[in-house]
Amino acid sequence: MAEKIRADYTGIDISEEAVNICKAKGYSAVVHDVNMPLPFESKTFDVVMIFEVLEHLFLPEICLSEVKRVLLPGGIVIGSIPNIAFLPNRLLMLIGYFNPGGSPATSLKAAYKDPHIRFFTKKSLIKFLREIGFVEIHIIGKKFSLIDLPVLYRSPLTLRKFLNLISAPFSFLGKFYPSLFSLRIYFKAQKPYER
Repeated sequence: MAEKIRADYTGIDISEEAVNICKAKGYSAVVHDVNMPLPFESKTFDVVMIFEVLEHLFLPEICLSEVKRVLLPGGIVIGSIPNIAFLPNRLLMLIGYFNPGGSPATSLKAAYKDPHIRFFTKKSLIKFLREIGFVEIHIIGKKFSLIDLPVLYRSPLTLRKFLNLISAPFSFLGKFYPSLFSLRIYFKAQKPYER
């Protein structure tokens, strides 16, 4: 019989509605703006997950420094960011379009209204994590798929299935060369152990 692993989770969100939904389902959640110091004691968590957040913040260094503060020594942060250097974004720039990628309603039509205000590449993310003081940084890309190209993600279901099918032989490119072929960059980094 496999041993059960017990874990405690605490979520934070700026949306009171989202927090109430979590609480109604029995999850621990707190309303909080991650632009402010986190409402937790230092050295509290083994793991912090921060998916698709940093690109929305005016001062992401405050958020990531706070994440480091609340991690136990040796604790890890796991997260993701959109990759502004994704090949389709580069091609769009060549023809004069900027795709911040935050919302289908704004990305190509009104980039100046898009919710993404900070932009990262694999290289800039690694530098950022190191500046905050994280070590053992691991980066991986999302599998490449034609469905991730602008406008194609809105295709009918049958076309999306076909696009995924013909993308399969090239899907390794996202993991092999995430800087160019991955829509998202996933990361894991560790807070150093104390000496």
